Amino acid sequence: MGRRRKNLSDREGDSPLAARLRLLCERVWDGNKTRMGRDCGGVDQPTMSRVLAGRQQPSVELLEALARREDVNPRWLVCGHGEPRPASRGPDLAGGDFSPIAKTPLPDEPGNCPELLTHTSLPVATSFFSPTAYWYAVPKRHALTRSKSGGVSAGAYLLIEASPAWTREERRYRGRLCVFRLSHPARQVFGVVVDLTFDDEHTLQVKIMDDLSFPAELRRGADRPPDVQGPHVSGLVPVLFYRDDLVGVALQACRLLDQFPEF
Repeated sequence: MGRRRKNLSDREGDSPLAARLRLLCERVWDGNKTRMGRDCGGVDQPTMSRVLAGRQQPSVELLEALARREDVNPRWLVCGHGEPRPASRGPDLAGGDFSPIAKTPLPDEPGNCPELLTHTSLPVATSFFSPTAYWYAVPKRHALTRSKSGGVSAGAYLLIEASPAWTREERRYRGRLCVFRLSHPARQVFGVVVDLTFDDEHTLQVKIMDDLSFPAELRRGADRPPDVQGPHVSGLVPVLFYRDDLVGVALQACRLLDQFPEF
């Protein structure tokens, strides 16, 4: 009695993403790895083989090329929901929208700082899509990856909303991972707005979760006065952020497009 031929997708101990990529290779390219790589941005056969075997993570360019194909369901590719090949690619197909990837946490809405965006994007579920949102990849050894309360692993992508509808509404950003803009040094840092019962009624405490660590507070419901200098890190004195210094709110995190747990 002959041995059953295993399909490309029959692998144990594999990541869900690798299994989905192998299933696409079988159904769309009849198991031809060379042709799949060629159709997805010119990925060479050895690299494609390692990706399908789960020994190498797929590049953002490869995932974007797959998600943009008419014969691939982006939502299924992103989180495994639905069918691999969609019946249509209409506007009601969740996951059919894309948000840009930023090189760094942005100081403003992505449309106002295109020089800080990469040339690639990632799919996002339609219910979470916004023209003012962007993806940011958490680098290795970032402080977020070392914090138990952060819950973010290296290589994870954060979907960050930069709209004033989120950054200026306390009920939306409170308790979430946020992006704050510093003037000195000029950069953006992550922090969680926490509510402490012993806090002053005019300010909220900010727990900085970044490689640049310092005490910080957020002035409730007020923009920075024109005559007040921007947020400046100086020793042990708490940095006072105003409402317009909060420039992003993290909505979701994903690890190479496997699942999307909400913060």
